Amino acid sequence: MLLNRRTLKAFLTLAKQTLNLKPRDSGPVVTFSELGDAFTISATHDGAWLEYREVGEFDFTLCSLPWLALSELVDSGADDLTLTMEREQNCVSWTENGTPVEQCYPDGPSKECPTFPAVDRWTAHGERLFPALWEACQTADVNSTRYALGCLCLRGGKQDLVATDSRQLLIQHGFDWPWDEEVLIPTSRCFRSATLRKGAESGPVEVGKTDEQVVFRFGSWRVALPIETEARYPDIDAIVPAHSDIKTTLTIDDTDRRWLADRLPRSSQQKKQIAAVELNGAVAIRCAEREKSPTQEWILSNSTRQGPESHFQTDVTYLARLPDLGLSRIDICDHLLFVARDSSQTYLWRGLSGDPSPRPEEIERVASPRRRGEAVSALSTSNRKQNVMPKPASQSKTSAESASEIDTVEQLIERATTIKSNLKDLQSEVQDLITALRGQKKQAKIVRNTIDSLQKLNTLQA
Repeated sequence: MLLNRRTLKAFLTLAKQTLNLKPRDSGPVVTFSELGDAFTISATHDGAWLEYREVGEFDFTLCSLPWLALSELVDSGADDLTLTMEREQNCVSWTENGTPVEQCYPDGPSKECPTFPAVDRWTAHGERLFPALWEACQTADVNSTRYALGCLCLRGGKQDLVATDSRQLLIQHGFDWPWDEEVLIPTSRCFRSATLRKGAESGPVEVGKTDEQVVFRFGSWRVALPIETEARYPDIDAIVPAHSDIKTTLTIDDTDRRWLADRLPRSSQQKKQIAAVELNGAVAIRCAEREKSPTQEWILSNSTRQGPESHFQTDVTYLARLPDLGLSRIDICDHLLFVARDSSQTYLWRGLSGDPSPRPEEIERVASPRRRGEAVSALSTSNRKQNVMPKPASQSKTSAESASEIDTVEQLIERATTIKSNLKDLQSEVQDLITALRGQKKQAKIVRNTIDSLQKLNTLQA
C-alpha cells in the first residue's frame, strides 16, 4: 500500500491536537486498514479518536506502526512510503537518494484492533459550525476544577453551543444536534486546524453521537471526542439577564466596529488591560493601545446610546472579541453585566467594579471617521426632547400651521445637533493641537539644555 507522505504528516499534526498529546507522550499506535470501499488511518487516546478516510478500491491487509517510528519516517524527508505486512511484521519501504530502503517492525497489529466509533444518525451543518467550535474553545477554561468549564456544552433541546470560564459566557444558537439532552465534551485544539477547516469548506459538516463520544465529520476527516458524563455544568439559563434588567444600550456602528477592531489590543499579545468606557455626550473608550504606550481615547463618532448615561470599566479582552463575533449591540444591565447579542449568538461578560480612572492630562484623542453625508449624534434620537412652545389659548391654529411649527422646531433641533457635533470635532482638534504643542515644548527644553551643556563644556576646555 502506497502512503502519501503529505497525508501522513497532516494526520500526525492533527492527531497531536485531537488526542491532546503532550511532547513527552510516546503516542498511540497508528492503524492502517481497509474498511469496505475505503482505506483508513486512525489513532485513539484517552477516549478521543481521529480517522482519515480515502474512498477507492484497495487490496490491503491490516497494519499498524508505532507513533514514534512513523513520526521519524515522516520527518526524515523520505518519499512516499510503501507499507506491507510480511511474516507478522509491518514493513515500510521507500527510496532515499535513489537507494531503496526498508524498515520492519516486529509488533504486528492485534486481530482485535479497535475501530472508529460507529454512528447511526448524522445531522448536517453549514460552514458556520467549525469557526463556532473554535470560538467556544477560546471561551472555556481548561484549568477550572470547580465546574466543567473546560468543556463545551452542546444543548440538544435548545440547539445551542455553550462555553464559559465564569467571567464570560458565549451561547451560539441554531445547531441541530441529533440528541435532546445536554452533552459535555472537552475543548480541542483541532478546531483551529487548517486541515479540518478545508474539510469543513469542502461540504457540510456532519455531527453524530454514540454512547461514549460525539463525532464530527469534516470531509475525509472524522473526529470523536469523549462525552464527560460525570461533569457538572453551570445553569446557563439562570445567568443570562432578562430584558427588564437592561438599563442602557450601546449600538456600535459597523464603520466604528471595523475601525475599533484595528485598535483594540489582544490578550494573546500582552498582559491584561483595562478599558474605560464613557457613554455621555459621546461614546468614548480609553485604553493604552500597547503596553507602556500613551493612553488613547477613541471616540466612536457614528455609534449611539439609548437610555441613561453610563460609564464603566472592563477587561479590554472582552471588547476585543465583539468585532470578531460580529456583535454591535451591547446591553448594560445591573450587577455590572454586559450582554451583546444578535439572532445567532449571545455573548455575556462581567465588568470591573469601581469607577473608571480619571482622564490623564496627556492623552491621544482619536475619533473614528464619520459616514459621508451624515451628522450623527452620540445620543439616540429617542433621548432628544422636543421643546415645542405651548400654544396660547387666545390663538387658534390650523393643523397645517401646527405642522409647520413642529417642522421649524425639528429643524432647530437638527441645527443644534449639527453645531454640537462640530464643536466636538473642534474640541478633538484642539486637544490634538495641545498635545502636539506640549511635545514641541519638551523638545525645545531638551535643545536648550543641550546647548547650555555644550557652552559649559566649551568654557571648561578654554
